[in-house]
Amino acid sequence: MLLGTAAGRDLGEEAFRGLLTEVLTALGWRARTGGPVPYWAAAQAAGQTTRLLEAVGALSRPCGPNASRPSAAAGAAFARAVLREHP
Repeated sequence: MLLGTAAGRDLGEEAFRGLLTEVLTALGWRARTGGPVPYWAAAQAAGQTTRLLEAVGALSRPCGPNASRPSAAAGAAFARAVLREHP
């Protein structure tokens, strides 16, 4: 979620959801079934990060289950600064 925000991606778009699943799979993460981690599980695991990004205004709050989650320009800068400080 932090990487998506830093990249200015819309975290609600289908392309980002697929990318997140692909990255986690490439890193060796798997679901209990042995298959790829579903997006909802990754989003749930990143819940605290997502809430922090919402609280500081880096990420818009969703208006529905499949709502758009655009990153604010300042939010992208914030996320990049966090990633630079914590490699």
